[in-house]
Amino acid sequence: MSDYDIKLEFGKQAKKFRLHFGLSQIEAANLSEMSPSEYSDLENGTTNYNVEKLQTVSSIYGLLYYQMGNPNCKLPNHSKLPEVTKAKINSRDKPLKVYNERFIVEHLTIVFGNMSEKSEFLIKDISNKIIEQFGVSYDNEEISGTISKNFAGSIAKTDKKQIDKKGRGAKPFYFMLIKSLPNDIVQKAIQTIESDKRKN
Repeated sequence: MSDYDIKLEFGKQAKKFRLHFGLSQIEAANLSEMSPSEYSDLENGTTNYNVEKLQTVSSIYGLLYYQMGNPNCKLPNHSKLPEVTKAKINSRDKPLKVYNERFIVEHLTIVFGNMSEKSEFLIKDISNKIIEQFGVSYDNEEISGTISKNFAGSIAKTDKKQIDKKGRGAKPFYFMLIKSLPNDIVQKAIQTIESDKRKN
């Protein structure tokens, strides 16, 4: 298996385990002593391949990196998790919301509604904002695709790249909010999310 495949498969496993146990990306990043953006890159398979890094993430669930990286690896029971991980999970008032319905358009609308016109951002910045604000994770590709399909009149991809990005792979482009979203659209998105919260 190539280096790229290992990163990609491990990232899929990391996300599956995290969501199963109701952890946000920020919580998993804290447990693995990474920054939120570094952890997000790991789940997306774009991080530098590093055994020590993979082992740190695997340790959240009491596993060795080669166990967790195996797609056939069984999810451990809650009782078998390390104490620090159980404490993080048990400290939640409510478990992480894993949406059965996809509210990505509403989440993006609310995030963009709080941004100033001409603001520049990376897709991973938006991903982290959604995690912080709503406790739900979307793939960077899903966010990028949704922006292209639903926000073409307000969001534009620039020619500017993140030149300080480390590691292998293409350097991501910045996007810009070229036109503020109408307030009534933002308010409708807020109402949709609030309505879903009341149902749950």
